[in-house]
Amino acid sequence: MSNLKQYKQSLSYIKKNGKVLGSHVQKAIVSLGKHVIETGDWSEINVLRGAVVNTVGLRVKAFDIYVNDTFTGMKFDKETQLWLRKTKKKPVVVDADMFDINWFEYTKEAEPIIDYDKRMKGTSNEIILNFLDVELKAIENKQAKNAEERGDKQAYCERIESLRQLVSA
Repeated sequence: MSNLKQYKQSLSYIKKNGKVLGSHVQKAIVSLGKHVIETGDWSEINVLRGAVVNTVGLRVKAFDIYVNDTFTGMKFDKETQLWLRKTKKKPVVVDADMFDINWFEYTKEAEPIIDYDKRMKGTSNEIILNFLDVELKAIENKQAKNAEERGDKQAYCERIESLRQLVSA
């Protein structure tokens, strides 16, 4: 059975069946990787990612990290949600050593933690000044991305400055 045929068979199974899902995703990745090594054609990776994304219970971030570390020369575009080649001049290179590592064991999902001892440290004035700095940095980041500006910018700046003076007094 050719690698592409085995890949497509595994892809079909991933889409339809929930049993032994992780191992079939692994088989699909390995088969696709071998297909890429043989032909240089990596175009099916987005179809596989789509199957993983649309399957309840699969760890999409873990999949993306594994693919990123296995298929060198690709980058994930967050806007289009697709894997793209970094440059057309260089081929996608597959790290075949990664085939021995199961994608679902490669990374662990981070568990969210709220550490109240690390939040809002300092005096009330320091906390408010920090919030103002964070607010201004958020505006700066949006301006760097050419965000559309609405509302009264001067009044906004005056509010920030009056709060800063109030707290600093």
